[in-house]
Amino acid sequence: MRKLTAVLAGTAATSALLLGTGPAMADTHVRQDAAYVATIQVFSSGESYRVELLKQADADQAVRLMNGQVTHPGIPVGDIVRGSSGVNTGYDWHIDPATFQWADSTIEACDGQPHEVSNAGEWKVKQYCPWTIKVVSVTPES
Repeated sequence: MRKLTAVLAGTAATSALLLGTGPAMADTHVRQDAAYVATIQVFSSGESYRVELLKQADADQAVRLMNGQVTHPGIPVGDIVRGSSGVNTGYDWHIDPATFQWADSTIEACDGQPHEVSNAGEWKVKQYCPWTIKVVSVTPES
């Protein structure tokens, strides 16, 4: 995968017109014709996990969070699926991309470390939502 570094000019221009923003918005918008993978680091442990982003708005928010342009909504949340998806390498679970979203707040029960989710016997909820994160990268899915 290559790092997301460019934006389609037409998409960025349309976004700027619709949102009433200037040229700075162009740096925060990703292409609409592809899925993306966000690498998310959980601060308290330093562990990272990866999630597939299917919705344009989620990919755009991930880029804004990564660039420090916004902080909210900034909690990644989605349903846990047992088994590998191909994107969350190193773990025996992944987030169902159809349920992924960015939230302002969540229940405490779904906050935790990526390795804790791997222990299905101890993880008691169907969602994962680490509260203190940093988006490390957003890349096109290959």
